[in-house]
Amino acid sequence: MVTESDITERLVKILHERFGIEKSKLEGTARLTDLGLDSMLFVDVLLDLETELNARLLGFELPADATIQELCTSIAACVAPQCHVA
Repeated sequence: MVTESDITERLVKILHERFGIEKSKLEGTARLTDLGLDSMLFVDVLLDLETELNARLLGFELPADATIQELCTSIAACVAPQCHVA
């Protein structure tokens, strides 16, 4: 089963590798907007995250002005229960 910790780890990896954001700035309280990510960029991140987690994000809605922690909590609630981290 995909855990919130798995999601956080993979999200930090994607944001660091794809956008060059320092890992030290990718703490749970960091807001996506403060990191320079808008909703259009984040669609690409979500697609990468689905691939990383080998999971589908069913019914996911991006919370307004979300922090990384809020985002990971929302994603965890939407990951299909039958999916497992590859």
